Amino acid sequence: MRKQWKGTLAVMTALALAGTGCGGPGGATGKGEGGPPTANIATVLTMSGFAAVFGQQQKSGIDLAVEKLRTDKVADLKVVAAEDTGAANATALNAYRKAVAQEPAVVFGPILGTMVLAMRGEIDRNSIPLITTAATTSLTQNNNKNIFRNFANSSMTIKATAQFAFDKQGLKKPAILADNTSFGSDAALLRAEITKRGLKAVADESADTTATDVTGQVSRIIRSGADSVFLQLLTGSPLALAVKTLRSNGFTGQIYAAPGMTSPSTLDLLSESEAKDIYSAGLALDTTGGAGADFAAAFKQQYGKDPDIYAAVMYDSVMLLGKAVSEGKSTAADLRAALRDANYTGVSGVFHSDAEGNLVHTVSILKFGDGKKASVDQDIDVQTEATNG
Repeated sequence: MRKQWKGTLAVMTALALAGTGCGGPGGATGKGEGGPPTANIATVLTMSGFAAVFGQQQKSGIDLAVEKLRTDKVADLKVVAAEDTGAANATALNAYRKAVAQEPAVVFGPILGTMVLAMRGEIDRNSIPLITTAATTSLTQNNNKNIFRNFANSSMTIKATAQFAFDKQGLKKPAILADNTSFGSDAALLRAEITKRGLKAVADESADTTATDVTGQVSRIIRSGADSVFLQLLTGSPLALAVKTLRSNGFTGQIYAAPGMTSPSTLDLLSESEAKDIYSAGLALDTTGGAGADFAAAFKQQYGKDPDIYAAVMYDSVMLLGKAVSEGKSTAADLRAALRDANYTGVSGVFHSDAEGNLVHTVSILKFGDGKKASVDQDIDVQTEATNG
């Protein structure tokens, strides 16, 4: 049995960043007077609206890393813009435009894939690297050059989940419950994995991210005779609501939850009995000792709450960026190249870039047990077909 990891911090993850800047668009700075090398960064995160829990954790992870780099005199990363995407794609695009007007060398983007897709054209035109935790698979496809993902994409987590659930556990009657976001639309990848194995989803349901009742969907899943249900739902209340409803209505099959199951924003809404025996694909962060424990303790001391995986990967991203800055990287082009060559181990795992800009390639199948703690049942190295030219 693998050793246990704190469920509040498990999951997939990782990333890499790099940079310093120099004068001119897409990179500002150089060597600070009498201090460490400097570079400008910007954040365009979802700080309000239904997905604010993500942006707030991510911003805290970024700020903690910036302060540590400065205190340790490794690099002085200056946040020249901190914009809120709100809940709409148009607002997110305007926030991005405001941020890049300040000429950052790197932008940290929102977790919602639809927002990043709305920015995609301008990201390419500006040629400023953007780091995102959005799992929507298509973000880094189609000749992507500037978007880097510090989290396993949906294609990876779904492939790993399918291998474990269907090939190892032998489940035959899957049901699906997905939300109406671009993340939820990646349930199409699960349908393909099901079909590839000669199986059929016995129920295929959807729910709005703002839904407060999914009893109808759950009732249909139970009536279908499903032996398992796969929840492609956003972290927090959407995912917790589905789990609670499945439990309260007596669903006895296996539950496979999206990677956000490991986040405190989800787990805090569930009882121990509701979370127990749920599987979730992701990467595990060891908080029992070493760098993972130090990070978790520092985060809680600073913000009075536990970090989630989204905070951890952003923390690692900034620390990698700081390392690159300390080595003399300066422009957006330098940082893009550094991200392409990334091979870095942080508190959340190993980050290594592929041709599409994905920085995470190992997915752990986690199972929740007593105390809402998750243990690693199996690690799966996932290879996906690159589509970039």
